[in-house]
Amino acid sequence: MSALTRFVPILIALLLTLPLSACSDPCGELEAKVCQVTSPKLRREYAKACELIQEPRRRENLTKDTCESILNHLSKR
Repeated sequence: MSALTRFVPILIALLLTLPLSACSDPCGELEAKVCQVTSPKLRREYAKACELIQEPRRRENLTKDTCESILNHLSKR
């Protein structure tokens, strides 16, 4: 049995749980959306938001609903 064959079930399990983990952590999704942008214009626009969401005390105070609301707002732009 090759190494690839042994890891295929693990990879499939990880790929199946990835969408679920993104849904359960909207603040993590928000951080990814504002900090991992490729467009220079969006990088400038989201720089302050990225800085703020990565600050531990601010991040702790964000509720799931708040992050979902911000994500909804960003998706409308």
